[in-house]
Amino acid sequence: WRSALDRPAAPSGTDLAAAVLAALSDDLDAPRALALVDDWAASDGDDASASAVVRSTLDALLGVAV
Repeated sequence: WRSALDRPAAPSGTDLAAAVLAALSDDLDAPRALALVDDWAASDGDDASASAVVRSTLDALLGVAV
């Protein structure tokens, strides 16, 4: 995830945050939430603010500081 977060642009961080929240809201589906982050990290995108949003999401929702 760290190398994905260091990219200048990535897929939408806001979309990922919403998807992670939805997964966790669905009977605390942490495996799905982690898979969503894995998929995000493996994808390309053009959102220059994605890394900041994803870092905050990982910390706030999953307790992962990167």
